[in-house]
Order: sequence, then structure tokens, then C-alpha cells
Amino acid sequence: MKQYLIPTNGFFVIMQLIALIVTVASLIYTTDYSLFWYSFIGYFLITCLGITVTNHRLLTHRSYKVFKPIEYLFAYFANMGCTGSGVGWSFVHRVHHQYTDVPGDPHSPVTLGPVGAFIGDYTANFNKWLVKDIINDPIHRFMHEYYIVIVLGTMMILYMISPIVLLYGLLIPIFLNTMASRMSNWVDHCSKFGTRDYNIKDHSHNVWWWAILTFGEGWHNNHHADPGSFKIGKKWYQFDVGRYVIQLLILTRLAKAKG
Repeated sequence: MKQYLIPTNGFFVIMQLIALIVTVASLIYTTDYSLFWYSFIGYFLITCLGITVTNHRLLTHRSYKVFKPIEYLFAYFANMGCTGSGVGWSFVHRVHHQYTDVPGDPHSPVTLGPVGAFIGDYTANFNKWLVKDIINDPIHRFMHEYYIVIVLGTMMILYMISPIVLLYGLLIPIFLNTMASRMSNWVDHCSKFGTRDYNIKDHSHNVWWWAILTFGEGWHNNHHADPGSFKIGKKWYQFDVGRYVIQLLILTRLAKAKG
């Protein structure tokens, strides 16, 4: 199997650096800040529908089922975030749950420190058996094996539509998604932030303000206490956009809750 999505792959590093440079340049030189609405839309598609709703709660934890075309579309959005395909992202996250805050966790601030958590340690060998349920799906396997082609192809199409759409609709959202992913590794497992509703063995915390910025992912202590539930925000006041999206899909009969 082609290993296009190991997180240390040079393609990811290059794309994330380009996204950083473009974002900084845009903040300095942009005169029409309404263009950043494209970035918000792109960030929502990639990080909420793609990462939170699909890669995390659906593919990694199988906490609900959804109409397959929606699953594939949202997984495609996740791919555009340049933090891995459904196969690669889920592999890393399943390893994280297997070794939470102990040696072997690929991005724990407890074992790697804040900088190590931000950068991550993805040197472990890829084990396809840990994500065999995703690899066996031909569409997810295709998006895994042709990841770079799909991303670059999408960039070319957006550029032909308008360089503005590529810049604000994809590259800046890639930066935002990268920051959300890397910062979550630190914030959600650092004792300096948030509270713990559940006394479990790891160091996960609930961080309300981070939950707002990451569509519910900041209720991380809740998640580690019950990883099989798509309701990461458990209580009515725990703002969780990812949960609301899934509940809307269930309400419209496009998805079904686990069990």
C-alpha cells in the first residue's frame, strides 16, 4: 500500500508551510477582510464536517452511521486539510487512544512536552491492521493511495475558478486546520487548561473556549471517558457543533446513531 499520508511526509510539511506563509501575507496585505468569509466556510467544511464529524467520530470511533455518499464527501473535505486521509488520520488517533499519555502516544504533552505535542512523534510504523475496516472500503482506500493527486487536483480546479478562492477558501483553512489539530494535542491534555468531569487515568481535560474554536473537540475529557459516543459535549450547555451536525443528519434520516 502506498504510504502517502504518514504525517511526517514532506508533502504535508510543505503544504502547511505554504498555508502559514499565505495566511500571514493575507493578514498583512488584504484590504477587503470580507474575503475571510471564504476561509471560515473552508475551515467549517474541513475541520467540522471533515475532521470532527467524519474522521474522528465516524471513521475512528464508529459512533454513528451515515449515508455513504455523505461519508465520502465529508472525508474528501477532511483530506483537503492536509493532516491526512481517513486512513492515516484514524490510524494516528487510534494509536493515541491505545497509548493515551504514556510512551507510544504520538502527540501527548505528558510524555513529549508542549513542543513535542505540537510537532508530534509519528515515527512508529504504520500498521494497516489497526485501520483495516477503513482500508477495506474501496473509496477510502482510493483517497488514501491517491491523496496527493486529489489535493493538488483540487487546488488546480480552485485556481482556475479564481486564485482568490484557492487562497481564502483552501490555503488559509489548511493553516487553520493545522493549528486546530496541533494545538488540540497540547491544550486538551495539559493540566494548565480546563477541567475534568471524569476521573480517568489519562490527562484529558475539558476546555470550553477550545471547544468553541474546534466545533466541540475541546470537551476532550468527556470524549476519553466515552469515546464511542458522538456526543462529545455531554451537557446541554457544552457547545458542540459536531454533535449538532450529526443530530441533524439523524433527524433527516441520513444517519443513524450507534446501537
